[in-house]
Amino acid sequence: HILSELQGENITVGLRCPAYEKLALSIEQQQQFWKAVDYYFPHFFNILAKQYPRLTTSDVRYACFYLLDINDGQIAVLMGVSYQSVWKRSKKMKEIMDGVNDLFLVVKSIAKTSLGLFI
Repeated sequence: HILSELQGENITVGLRCPAYEKLALSIEQQQQFWKAVDYYFPHFFNILAKQYPRLTTSDVRYACFYLLDINDGQIAVLMGVSYQSVWKRSKKMKEIMDGVNDLFLVVKSIAKTSLGLFI
């Protein structure tokens, strides 16, 4: 449902979030999202947190969006925060993850591990 809501939306990073309020996830929807990720990628949260203990719970939850190829602009809309806020978080996460350039690849690799798929 989340991805279908974003399809067709031309998200402009410079616009303030109120322009996209209808797409922001409620607290209940966020919780459902985290539960769905945990269901389809068992142990993902624990593996990521164990591998990078400096990540906060919030950081680990944001990583779930990268797992689904949701970019920083889309995350800002879904979470109802500014793009700059998400960009700063992703920058911090990259630093914590030993200076990686691509959060998408790192997160997907960890997700494969959570499923027992060692590729």
